[in-house]
Amino acid sequence: KLASILLRENFKSGINISFTADPDDMNKANLDRYDGLIVYANHDSITKPQEEALLDFVKGGKGLIALHCASFCFRNSDEVVEMIGGQFKSHKYDTIQTVMLKPGHEVLKGIPAFSTPDETYVHDKISPNIEVLTERVEGDHHEPYTWVRPYGKGRVFYTAYGHNDSTFNNQGFLDLVK
Repeated sequence: KLASILLRENFKSGINISFTADPDDMNKANLDRYDGLIVYANHDSITKPQEEALLDFVKGGKGLIALHCASFCFRNSDEVVEMIGGQFKSHKYDTIQTVMLKPGHEVLKGIPAFSTPDETYVHDKISPNIEVLTERVEGDHHEPYTWVRPYGKGRVFYTAYGHNDSTFNNQGFLDLVK
């Protein structure tokens, strides 16, 4: 379902997306075919060859688009967790109102604040190297929710949004990912 929503939305923009659920496709020969990699998965660990291919891909100048549960992937690699910029710790479920911290940032230009039912991620191991673009506010707690960071010559984009169809059918979220 996720792949079809992203394919349909991005086809209109001329963005070509290929889908795989096989982590073994994270290898140099395959990744060299792409400019960016979207990770939306629940793979707890990563092999050394996969780790090397992923890190080299981004360091070499490509893009990583890490969505939602990607912050809980590959937890056996401290360097991948650092590259993503943080690690999922816990969540509840609620309607989240986007709080834009840097509406003038190139990633957020033209993106209106949106509201969506989603998991209320709390992160751990947050890197000091991230630039927080949006946050989720719950009482006095301000949780980084969308961020970017450079990594080598490449760039990383992460957003905690993306639990289910409610969010994947939200135009604000689709525009944010695009």
